Amino acid sequence: MKTFGMFRLIGKAALAVLVIHCWVTPLRAGVAVSIGKNFTGSTDSYAYYPNPSGAVGQDYFVELNSDYFVVYNKSDGSVVHSLGWDQFWSNAGKPIPSAGGNGTGYVVYDPAAQRWFVQEGVNTNTAIGAAGSTFYVAVSETADPTGAWNAFAIPNSPGDPNRAAPMSSFGLDAQGVYACNWVKPPTPSYEPIGSGLLSLPKADLLLIPPVTTNRTWFSYLDGTNRGYTLQPVICLDGSASGAVLATGGTGADAATGNPVTNDTLVAFAVLNSGGPGPATLGPSQVITVPPYTSPTNALQPDGTSNLSTGDATFTAHVQCVGGVLFAAQALQYGPHTAIRWHRVSAAGHMLLEAGTISDPSLDLYWPSIAANTNGTVVLAFNGSGSNTNTFVSCYAMVGQTVNGVTTFGNRLLLKAGLASYQDLNSGNNDWGRYSTTCVDPTDPNVFWTINAYAAGPATWATQITQILTSPSPQLSIANTGANFLLSWPVTAVPFQLESAPALSGDGLWAAVTQVPVTNGTTVSVLVPATNANAFFRLKQQ
Repeated sequence: MKTFGMFRLIGKAALAVLVIHCWVTPLRAGVAVSIGKNFTGSTDSYAYYPNPSGAVGQDYFVELNSDYFVVYNKSDGSVVHSLGWDQFWSNAGKPIPSAGGNGTGYVVYDPAAQRWFVQEGVNTNTAIGAAGSTFYVAVSETADPTGAWNAFAIPNSPGDPNRAAPMSSFGLDAQGVYACNWVKPPTPSYEPIGSGLLSLPKADLLLIPPVTTNRTWFSYLDGTNRGYTLQPVICLDGSASGAVLATGGTGADAATGNPVTNDTLVAFAVLNSGGPGPATLGPSQVITVPPYTSPTNALQPDGTSNLSTGDATFTAHVQCVGGVLFAAQALQYGPHTAIRWHRVSAAGHMLLEAGTISDPSLDLYWPSIAANTNGTVVLAFNGSGSNTNTFVSCYAMVGQTVNGVTTFGNRLLLKAGLASYQDLNSGNNDWGRYSTTCVDPTDPNVFWTINAYAAGPATWATQITQILTSPSPQLSIANTGANFLLSWPVTAVPFQLESAPALSGDGLWAAVTQVPVTNGTTVSVLVPATNANAFFRLKQQ
């Protein structure tokens, strides 16, 4: 447990002075952390990839995965609405053709507009190269995701429908809504020919029904100049517009799959995304970063190393807070896969900081990242290994950025896997293809994450976790005559006021018996003054 803000009282007339800001056990990096709601969402053994996307609104958490659209009451985790993914699109007014196959899908909540957005890349035929590869987008009519939605569909390779691209990415900001995809040739080839990028004015999509005639399509942006797996940025605070970030390579040779070392990111911006007139693309900026190569498949306790970990591109949302882009990738780090996180300036496209999260006995993969305005950063990811019971599990780490330096605390186990996962229906042991982490719009110190874990030998399940954080609270004290008033700010993480007659040992500390009173944003306890020495501290519960 952590302790914060210790005071010493000496006699009735003494006014306490801050003595020390101490840690009993250094569990977290400059931030108090506890797990709030933590519950299992969907369970399935049909889809090849879980594709767990999620977003949190005022009252609900929404999950979108390869098979289901589910709405949970965020106060207790109960399901209030559930649909199959095809039924969701049908209800929203844009049914998926019977031959269609789903790709990657995302759900995002926009607190400024108080609307939900869902995007999915869909093939109208599951064969590579089949005609009709399409972006499907739906917008809720209100802040209630169980209510009405309006959907539309836009071909994601206009004028060239024979090139399928179910893999997609999604972003939005105050001006625009963006979707990107890989564009592949019409033959069964892994190697893409480039990326497509769709930009739509957000104001048009908030109309009922949405208007899409002012969209701009940028076709076949080659990876050499624009990067690989383009991630249009989610920016909800207005500090960036049209930002796009990508890796300068995948960390592997596209033709052979052999590892290749890359050491760049690529950043650029969609200009004039809100209109009037068409959007345009700004110049690309190459950013030098620590070297990376594509991760190998992950180990599992059954002795196999065939679980897909993707490549070294950004597979989850890139998010912007306070003019800083936060991104995470998986990469090879010695004998194991690991997580590399980045902080990049949105305006100057400069690397501010990068770090690697690794473990000597676990492979870590499919990361997502989010940050708040207080400098708190949350990473969520999968992990597994060859040791007993190190099945595919859900983890998170919480860090704090102070004076430009981000320090992460210990790894948190959110949900332990239950079995080695082997689902070879597609010829590969598919997993991923991403996780999602986001900030609660009602409290920036509360984060939510959704990821998948191995629930059985061929069954995955999603885990939804609320992570409560708080910057280190400080005790204050005031002399009120015969009493002292000890106060600290209300935090998402609960704290207990404790006292001790001396600092000689932790066993001397005991909870203060006086009942705390909450008044607005402050918690206070009135303690009678005595002639004896007294020390006070806050201990995380």
